[in-house]
Amino acid sequence: MQRQLYTTGKQKEPDMKETNYYVIKKKAVPEVLLKVLEVQKLLDSKRAVSVLEATEKVGISRSSYYKYKDDIFPFYAGKKGRSITFVIEVDDQPGVMASILNIFALYKANILTIHQSIPINGKGLLTVSVDIEDSETDVSAMIQDVEKIEDVSYVKILQWNRCINIHDTFLEDRMKYVIVLGDGMADEPIEAAGGKTPLQLADKPVMDEMAKVSEQGIAYTVPSNLPAGSDVANLSMLGYDPQVYYSGRSPLEALSIGVDMKDTDIALRCNVVTVSEDEDYEDKTIIDHSAGEITSEEAAILIEAVRKELEDDEYKFYPGVSYRHLTIWDHGEVVELVPPHDVLGQKIGQYLPKQEKLKEMMEKSFDILNHHPINEARAEKGLNKANSIWFWGAGTKPALDDFKEKTGMNGAMVSAVDLLKGIAVGANMRNLDVEGANGGLDTNYHGKAMAAVEALLEKNDDFAYIHVEAPDEMGHQGSLENKIKAIEHLDKEVVKVVKEELEKAGEDFRILIGPDHPTPIAIRTHSKEPIPFMIYDSTKDYEGQEEYSEEAARETGIVISHAYDLMNRLLQK
Repeated sequence: MQRQLYTTGKQKEPDMKETNYYVIKKKAVPEVLLKVLEVQKLLDSKRAVSVLEATEKVGISRSSYYKYKDDIFPFYAGKKGRSITFVIEVDDQPGVMASILNIFALYKANILTIHQSIPINGKGLLTVSVDIEDSETDVSAMIQDVEKIEDVSYVKILQWNRCINIHDTFLEDRMKYVIVLGDGMADEPIEAAGGKTPLQLADKPVMDEMAKVSEQGIAYTVPSNLPAGSDVANLSMLGYDPQVYYSGRSPLEALSIGVDMKDTDIALRCNVVTVSEDEDYEDKTIIDHSAGEITSEEAAILIEAVRKELEDDEYKFYPGVSYRHLTIWDHGEVVELVPPHDVLGQKIGQYLPKQEKLKEMMEKSFDILNHHPINEARAEKGLNKANSIWFWGAGTKPALDDFKEKTGMNGAMVSAVDLLKGIAVGANMRNLDVEGANGGLDTNYHGKAMAAVEALLEKNDDFAYIHVEAPDEMGHQGSLENKIKAIEHLDKEVVKVVKEELEKAGEDFRILIGPDHPTPIAIRTHSKEPIPFMIYDSTKDYEGQEEYSEEAARETGIVISHAYDLMNRLLQK
């Protein structure tokens, strides 16, 4: 007789005579739940390419599928060889872990992995994976015994794998987690704009409405001894302490491009930039760090021209995205180099590399590029030439801990820039490619949002990181108008879309919104000032602020000294 395993939600006060999981006959299962199983079969067998197609074939709504897909799965008699991953919230008290492990031992559960997060506000998360060889082990009773421990707040089943290699997820009160990262979105009050910041000036009804029921505060993303770069700051926002994990920006980009660095290699960012044309090289002025946000296709041709002339056994050149490219220096050294966006509008002589070969290659690149057909065509169109390379961001081969092992979550990254893609590669997260995502003001915002939604709802990811570069680029350009536009696009085409789609699917979710660092219009580069963050929980109302902004965040009095703790704060309930 075919049977189905049906799961129910956790009781407030567990009764040892009851269980959270039941075996019931198929005929007793509501039809909608059986159709949910049929949808899953179609998706697993590749007979349907999307949830929409599968639900239409079966005859249920997408919202019904999303509502129940984590609550029902086939029951199989052969249970031996189960591996289960638990997420357990505990009070920060000595002896709690020992008590938990003792219970697992009593039920003959072999420990595979253990990860403990840094406690926040007296609470920490344990992620424990166990292997259960004994088919008689009562998993439900084991969970209830763990829950009875005084300092345990809750236990969730994150993942259950069977010996027949069927993967089912049935997380009670399951949460989806999202970080929407508006790169460089924070700013300083602008006198010419009535003392307001771009965040305050932008028409962002969705974020402001969320702010009324969300937690806000400020967080320091950049330690005082490290550069105020997106590399350091995004590591922090993803929960990685940059004091431990940061090895330079360019090595992370090398991971994205697919360059297999040796331990003796040094990676360098190789921008194509716009410099003035008439003066000697050292007297030139840097006009544009992004060469007018040059296309990846044009830039690849220019980097190839540089490669043919300058590459040797010691220095190798690799094309990246838009103006962002990579140079690998064999047996090099981590030399001090200045980012081009830090010296916009200034003569470059004093900021050139002290290492002679690097300086020489930058000088030669001007002769190679200034009159290149690509640049002549750009000049005719009134666009900035990409007429010089610029080295910066030197670093060594990176080593990031696995994101899932750190957090217990499958993670997906949505970004147009190699830096973030490289962080994802290093952390073993999935990179989601989005057509039309280019890191500029005209990036495919909606496509990014929907890629994250699909990952969360259809690919069984638990966490999505949506990185939008545009506010930062507009800050570097010193364009208040366009920075405001970038924030408005973020609100309407990213935050709104993600929120509405998760609500439509019936999912519980938490969203962390914030920048990685400020990129103030006044200075056109990054600063180390704290960033405003906002955490929205679809299941709770927080006594929030009237808007999401730098000022509103400061007014709460909540200060996170180390922004890498924000990830744990996002995961707390």
